[in-house]
This record gives sequence, structure tokens and C-alpha cells, in this order.
Amino acid sequence: MGEVPADPREAAWFAVHDALPPGWRVGPATYGRGRHLWSVTARGSHPGRGKAPVTVIGSGEDELAAVGDLDARLRGAPRPGEDAARREALNRRLRLAFYQGATDEMARFGRTFDAADVRRVLGRYPGDLPMPGRNHGV
Repeated sequence: MGEVPADPREAAWFAVHDALPPGWRVGPATYGRGRHLWSVTARGSHPGRGKAPVTVIGSGEDELAAVGDLDARLRGAPRPGEDAARREALNRRLRLAFYQGATDEMARFGRTFDAADVRRVLGRYPGDLPMPGRNHGV
């Protein structure tokens, strides 16, 4: 590894090239007018006939942000907003599935839910998956 350039743009590109797995290439940064974002794509070696190569795409409001995002993705760094939104959506689906399972079980015995049943079922819900960086009951 050589000396890191002083120019932030060059340093960002240097970091991306340093993070690339062997045999991978990176394309130019391009601006998508429809999305109003810059993007840059890294592509793995071609896996064979009829198969698409693995790609990793970084995006951002300018070229530097897009290259920085690609570097973070190549290194496996989490994206805070995206991770939190996915986890919240997953927790919502888990809560609904838990409640639906209890509803189905009650229907199997020919019963319908009343307020006491809802409180009892929700009281047994084990809880959401913790959000990274948050302290849940500890």
C-alpha cells in the first residue's frame, strides 16, 4: 500500500481501490438524473457463461459521498439509517406474525379475541430485536 494522497477525492478513490477484493474492478462515478444521486460500481470477475458478476454499488449526493459509500460497503461497514429502517420493518412483521399466530390458534378452538385475550397474548410477546447501539432493558 502506497502513501495516501492529500486530496480528499484522490484519497477516497485510493481507499476504494485498496478495499477491492482481488480480481475486482471499479467503474467511473456517474450522476443519475432520475435519482439525483451519484453512483459508482465495483464489479467482481465474471463467474462464467450466463451468470452475472457480483456488483457492489455506492451512492451519494456527490462523487465523494458515492465513493465513500462504496468504500464502506466493500469493507462491510453498516449504514445506520438503512439498518435501523430494515430492523424496524422486521420487528413490525414479527409482531404481526406473533399476533396472527395467536389469532389463528384461538380460531382453531372456535374462540374470538376479547380485550383480555389481546393483553394476555401481547404480554407473552418476547419483544423486538434490539436496535444496534441502543440499550434495551439493561
